[in-house]
Amino acid sequence: MIYATFLYKNSRSGEALKQADEAVAESHGEGSANLYYNIGLVYLDLKQYDKALSNAHLAYQMGFPLPGLRDRLKRAGKWSEPLPPVTESPVETSQLNEGKAPAPATSPVVE
Repeated sequence: MIYATFLYKNSRSGEALKQADEAVAESHGEGSANLYYNIGLVYLDLKQYDKALSNAHLAYQMGFPLPGLRDRLKRAGKWSEPLPPVTESPVETSQLNEGKAPAPATSPVVE
């Protein structure tokens, strides 16, 4: 990642991204917050905002302390808060019978 940072700081974003992707691959997808933050910066410079945002979310979820990437995405009008994880609780049949939960929607059968 050090070489990727060097490339990035020397306006070689494409090469930096390749090096950063290799660092993620070497970490078996379990990169550090710093790694995802820096990858987000590279994607931001390449105007690949969705990828920059995804990497920013990963970095901040892992506890990255600096707000720079978030601030730059906000200035570009591309920041959005991460969606909360989906947690659905199963609906029990007794709840349906008591009117506590809506019945699941069904599709009409066409024959």
